[in-house]
Amino acid sequence: MAEAHESLLGSRSAEDAVLAVARVLRLCHLHMVDALNAALQYSNISINQYLVLRSLRARPSLQASPSELARENGETASNTTRICDTLVMNDWARRVRSAGDRRRVDVSLTDAGVWVTEEVAARVGASGLCSASTLGAQDYDEISNVLLRLEAALFSARQAPDPAA
Repeated sequence: MAEAHESLLGSRSAEDAVLAVARVLRLCHLHMVDALNAALQYSNISINQYLVLRSLRARPSLQASPSELARENGETASNTTRICDTLVMNDWARRVRSAGDRRRVDVSLTDAGVWVTEEVAARVGASGLCSASTLGAQDYDEISNVLLRLEAALFSARQAPDPAA
């Protein structure tokens, strides 16, 4: 297995390196989705709903705009609105007018939303998904920082005008 990963990362060209990273990220994503699905199967919560709940729970105010949640979770605005509708319908969140801008409607966790988020987080933690013994907190920080830089570079490249046009 280590040899396979070495050959993935031993790329010669920039294109090969990007494709190798994409392949490893896809494999990690598939493993994480499988583990999350297993942990969430008895909770009646989808992965996307769980990610929005966690995003809201991570904020001191327990609230955010749907567009902020969409950006954070890599979802479309319409899908995030649908996710928020489901959270509101289950009484895990409510819609509130923003104190700073009366036109803005935020989504805020309810007490039930906080409870279900913590309950499901405990189940996800117990699933072993978050206990990769070979990686420590510093490793996750480094990986996150590199991936955030990669995401910013890829986003910038997509926004740049096409030189062939």
